[in-house]
Order: sequence, then C-alpha cells, then structure tokens
Amino acid sequence: MSSDQVDLFFAIVAVAGLLGTLAVVVFTIVGLVSDGAKRSLVAARRSIAGSELLLATGISVAATAGSLYYSQIRHFEPCQLCWYQRIFMYPMAVLFVVALIRRDTSVRRYVLPLATIGASISIYHNYVQIFPDLDAGGACGFGPSCSGKYINVFNNVSIPVMALAAFLMIIVVTIALYLNERDGTRR
Repeated sequence: MSSDQVDLFFAIVAVAGLLGTLAVVVFTIVGLVSDGAKRSLVAARRSIAGSELLLATGISVAATAGSLYYSQIRHFEPCQLCWYQRIFMYPMAVLFVVALIRRDTSVRRYVLPLATIGASISIYHNYVQIFPDLDAGGACGFGPSCSGKYINVFNNVSIPVMALAAFLMIIVVTIALYLNERDGTRR
C-alpha cells in the first residue's frame, strides 16, 4: 500500500468520523424540539449498546497506530501541538484495551476528560494551520512549525484534522456508553 493510499484511507475515516459527530450534534439539537429526531438518536445509540468499549478501543488504537506510522515509518517529526495531542491519545489506547479485557465501563470517567482536552488541543492546532501567522513568532516553541502540513488530503484533511476526528468519535462513543448504561440498554 502506498503512502498516498494510507493518507487517503486515514482521511476518509476522519471525514466519516467528523460527519458522524456532526450528525449526532445536529440530531441532539433538533431532538430538543422534535421527538422523531430524538427517537432516531436514541435508536442509533442503542444500536451500538454493548459495543462501545470495542469501538472506542478500535478508534484509540487506530489513532495511536496512525500517529506512530507517520512518525516512525514516514519519518514526520511531530510538532509541539502534535506531541500534546499524543499525550492525551496514547494513554486512552491503553486504558481502553484494559477496560475492554476487563469489561470495565467505568473507564469513561477517565477517558472523557482526556478526549475533551485532546480535542481542544486539536481544534487549536487546526486553527493554527488555517491561520499560520499564529505560529510566526515560534508560538509553538520547539520542533517543526505547527502550521505546516505534512499531508493535505481533500484540500483540508491534515494530521490535526484526523486527530480531532478521533477525539470527537471517542467522546461520542463514551457518552453513548454512559447513556446506554444509565438507561440499562447495554447488552
């Protein structure tokens, strides 16, 4: 598989994740005034009941593997913001694997804050890439520029976009885990 194919694969997964997250947000907002939208969202959430840990583990492990692929195989040196995002993603992969093995749904208490902070850093990193002048004075400190794009698929999907998608998908699945557990719909 060529590096362009790998980039395309990760970009497609990221775009699908972002679209899915956007759909959840829209259905949540519309669900405040529409019973049909609320029922659809609940049905979608219940459709993954019992699989939330597996999904979150897959997302976090894939994001970690993708990050390592870009740094260790493609030899892209991570910028400072990439390092911060890794600090929040890598532990989640380990926590979710352990939680999956132990079937420990309480992991949500630990990973939700990590994913939320990681997503916030990813949002800022994307902002820096959109407005590169923010990085002009070495705002990101050491290493390569945080505004540089090693890859740019579909004219907008870069590594920070992929990281944001992973963090957001983990947040959505973790919230679904909590709600399914609260409603007693977990299998």
